[in-house]
Amino acid sequence: GINFECASGSIIGNCVRETGASSANGINVHNESDQPGTITVSNNQVYGSQNHGINIIKGTRGTSAVPTRVICNNNIVEDCTSVGISIQNTVDAADMLNVTVMGNVVRNCSSVTASIYLTDLLGFSIAGNMVNVTPAGAAGIRCDDCAQGTINGNMVTLPSSSTGNGLMLVSTASGDTTDLMIAG
Repeated sequence: GINFECASGSIIGNCVRETGASSANGINVHNESDQPGTITVSNNQVYGSQNHGINIIKGTRGTSAVPTRVICNNNIVEDCTSVGISIQNTVDAADMLNVTVMGNVVRNCSSVTASIYLTDLLGFSIAGNMVNVTPAGAAGIRCDDCAQGTINGNMVTLPSSSTGNGLMLVSTASGDTTDLMIAG
């Protein structure tokens, strides 16, 4: 896969197939510098990743910086063994800012959580994505502690026996999910 550890940059127009190692993400982006940055992941294809298809996270080696703009648009992610597109701050309470997830296609990813999974965002847009959920209990799009955003025009297909949700919004004890506009 592709591993990107810079504050700012773009990953555009790549094709990643069969990442091999069981923990390998198709495209893995994490800012390990102490500078905020802008990240763009667009027009890529990821097939058969052995973990997340696209994984964009705040750095995990002690950095205090968070991305000030994340664009994840027009990607195709298929047949990965975990979340198709994951954008998260798993380290501390700082929110990732100004995140756009638009026009992506996610199919047959086997995470029991969600096909598109977003946490700790402030100012976001999730629009025009097509998601085919494989596990029966998974969500198509899940947002935990995301605020001041819009969610519109997404198409989520769940299995006929599904107990999951097309869209799942979660507010945890340490955060909140507020100021959202959800449309068609």
